Amino acid sequence: MAATGDPLEVWMAVDAASELSAIIAAASIVRHRPAETRTRFRIAHLPADAPRMKGWAQIAKAPGVCVSPVEVDAREFGHCKGMFGSLAVFLRLYIPSLSSVRHPVYIDTDTVFFEDIGRMVSEVDCSGWPLAMPPISRCGDRVPLERALLARFGKSDADPYFCSGMCVFDREEFLRDGIFDACVSLARTSPGELPFCDQSLLNAVCPHVGMLDRRWNQTAFPDRNGCEIDRSRGGAHFIGAPKPWDLFAEFLHPHARVWIDEAGVCGLSQSLWRRYFRRDDWRRAWRIRRQYRRWFSEGSK
Repeated sequence: MAATGDPLEVWMAVDAASELSAIIAAASIVRHRPAETRTRFRIAHLPADAPRMKGWAQIAKAPGVCVSPVEVDAREFGHCKGMFGSLAVFLRLYIPSLSSVRHPVYIDTDTVFFEDIGRMVSEVDCSGWPLAMPPISRCGDRVPLERALLARFGKSDADPYFCSGMCVFDREEFLRDGIFDACVSLARTSPGELPFCDQSLLNAVCPHVGMLDRRWNQTAFPDRNGCEIDRSRGGAHFIGAPKPWDLFAEFLHPHARVWIDEAGVCGLSQSLWRRYFRRDDWRRAWRIRRQYRRWFSEGSK
């Protein structure tokens, strides 16, 4: 439960590739919050990835909303290996030490929301837990490397495994339990055993985790075998690649319409065609070419 008088403080970890989706995620939060809710967006970024604050101006114009960048040097995790290829994924681990509210919220930039996320905070009792996250599977369902890591920390195959794409922190408990230091220690001793980076760290070192309702993390995978997204509740999390804003996604991603509609509400959908003329977007398409190949092979069946 958020402390009385605290604003809703929402953190995102943003780099150059994710800033547009971050703005749309923030806009969906503003659109569904009660008008009287004071909302503070904190945009965490690496020193080389300062956000272009011009894009956040429309968000900051909403009554009771403020937006501020926060530079974070994630050098403690510079030697880690993982599937995401950017130190920005570790920025969420710094939030409790940088925040001034009891229950700061972290959300991934590849999300949109359909109801007031203040309920996400009010629904969970963080008492005794350093943070709350939505469960996505069991520890026994993870890849062998991560499953072995979790077992080392006493997690059984039946224990829930959590998605770090959205977190409600209890700042005092997180700092008191030394979770950040435990993450740094594990990252230094076992950098090659963290296939999902910060998510692997948090699931391993946190002895207790509060549960967020699954509706906040409706998984919108890029394959055609995923579940339908209920746009009347919770939120959508565009897990995997390609994302709905990647090249050709409007034709191939089964949930692209969800994201494009949110972009339209923000007045940004008309500019999406410009990505076909940006070199960085084509570079990203080349990096994730295997996922594109899967898309096209499914489409030909």
